[in-house]
Amino acid sequence: MKLPIELNEPNTIKALGIHWQPCSDKFLFSAQTPKILQPTKRSILSNIASLFDPLGLLAPIIIQAKLLMQRLWELKVDWDSIPPGELTNIWFDFVQSLAVLNSFQVPRRVISVNRICRMFLHGYSDASERAMGACVYIRALDDEGNCSSHLLCAKSKVAPIGNKRATLPRLELCAAVILSRLIDNVTKAINQPFFEVRAWVDSSVLLAWLNGGASRWKTFVANRVAEITTHLPAINWSYIPSKQNPADLISRGASAEEIQNNNLWWTGPVWNIAGEHHPTVSPILTSSDQHHITREQRATTLTLVSHYENSLLDEMMARYYPDLNMLLRVTARILRFRRRDPLSTSRLLPIELDRAQVVFIRHVQQQQFREEFDCLKRQGEVSVNSSLHQLKPFLDDAGVIRVGGRLQQSGLSYDVKHPILMPRNSILTSYLLNHDHISHHHCGPQLLLAISRRRYWIVRGASAARKVYRQCVTCVRAKPAPTHQQMGQLPSDRIQPNPPFSISGVDYAGPISIIGRRMRGAKPSKGYIALFVCFSTKAVHMEVVSELTTAAFLAAFTRFSSRYGLPGKLYSDNATTFRSASKQLRELYDHLNSTTRKDQVTDFMTDKGVEWSFIPARSPHHGGLWESAIKAHHTNFG
Repeated sequence: MKLPIELNEPNTIKALGIHWQPCSDKFLFSAQTPKILQPTKRSILSNIASLFDPLGLLAPIIIQAKLLMQRLWELKVDWDSIPPGELTNIWFDFVQSLAVLNSFQVPRRVISVNRICRMFLHGYSDASERAMGACVYIRALDDEGNCSSHLLCAKSKVAPIGNKRATLPRLELCAAVILSRLIDNVTKAINQPFFEVRAWVDSSVLLAWLNGGASRWKTFVANRVAEITTHLPAINWSYIPSKQNPADLISRGASAEEIQNNNLWWTGPVWNIAGEHHPTVSPILTSSDQHHITREQRATTLTLVSHYENSLLDEMMARYYPDLNMLLRVTARILRFRRRDPLSTSRLLPIELDRAQVVFIRHVQQQQFREEFDCLKRQGEVSVNSSLHQLKPFLDDAGVIRVGGRLQQSGLSYDVKHPILMPRNSILTSYLLNHDHISHHHCGPQLLLAISRRRYWIVRGASAARKVYRQCVTCVRAKPAPTHQQMGQLPSDRIQPNPPFSISGVDYAGPISIIGRRMRGAKPSKGYIALFVCFSTKAVHMEVVSELTTAAFLAAFTRFSSRYGLPGKLYSDNATTFRSASKQLRELYDHLNSTTRKDQVTDFMTDKGVEWSFIPARSPHHGGLWESAIKAHHTNFG
């Protein structure tokens, strides 16, 4: 059997633009020198596109052509115009260097060891102000210690210009994105387990961004760090000096002569092919690097939550004095003793109780409104950034903070015009609200708030009033929470599968106005709507009943049964459920409750083979199915 490919022949086979020589098992490149003496932008782009390199093995060479094309776009050269002389000379030099590509031979086999013990995947990325790129190498190690390393693929890209020009660390970050995508594509294509996958960069700023996590940086850096770490974790990224980085050839460009026998490009760093373990080099952060790192940090908002801790006086109030009255009386006695008042044995006066209350109010305000109190004492007004600024607070003669307001010209009392400012979460505030709540016969939260504002303005007072009301044991006992009715079991006619409307319920909705004839001056008459509800499907059928008579109902029932067939069972309300209804429903009740009507309907149903059942008296919940249908009718039809 003769194969179509002769492995011993020196001829090459071309597939997808790539030349392969079977006898040497190597890839060859063929570069034709263009014969155009006066190149244009169109011809230059055509010649660049003819360099078919899907794996990026010639990335350092082709990046020079890409940079030239970018320069033509930057100068806005027309498609059929001749570039400036300097660019034309650069193009001719590039074309002449392509002749060396005809002698390039790249081994197709990337693993040259016999028995593979471990496989490694190493990637390198780099960027300059002009270009960026990445390359990936596969490194194989056998059980005897033999090592091989070969270039798998590479990718190059020009750096953005104009308004989109980026800093060098950002370009390094974009190059790392290219490398992460290359590594992800290679691992999916090879589909073999690697002993280690590692990426190498020569940018200490980039490593700091990767190790910092995506959430720490601004949008540009954060999005790219998130993509990079998704493909390859930050722990797999390491530092390598620029001289040992093969991607540096892509970012700066190289001629065909420079990379033809360049081991750094074809096999990677020296330790990569020598079988040595990769070196560990720690990058040194300069002041410039530190500047690039900090300028990309996201603005962090720090929220300081200050928790008010009760002072010793507050703890004594809560522990030893259960109500406001006892607290004020004891304090008034102490103040009288301090003044050495000779009337220490007499009864306390109201003014003495007020003085005692002012002592505690001033203490609480200085504890919880400390900044506002200091501002009022120094400047006479609070800061614009204070939450109390809109209240226009001021200090009175007793050193108590009061609300300014706009009622100074009114005839109200001083306490009503300028109430005392009180915090919400103070023990004294709870005492004051409890005192007003009990003294006004356990009033509700809204009335309690209105009463307290005769003298005090409590910050978030509605919430404080509701809290006092909910914590009042007397009020809770006086208004117990109602229990919810537990629903009973559904009857068998509701849950057994039956044909539609074979078991139905009927009820009346209305009254409605009916005009029997279309003529001028026709007077409307009172009518009703008979709703037939299916017990199985909950479908609703409506029939207009012209009047409140037995004949009208039987006519409506006949129309219903003619459409859906005779039901086996029919349920309806008991007549007594209409007793508490309006005048119109009372008329319906009288009609339904009449003996003549019952006899006529019963005889009619018996002749038709329909079993008619009434729900129990005074139990409208037994007819909840048609009551829901009536409610839906009222909602949609008014």
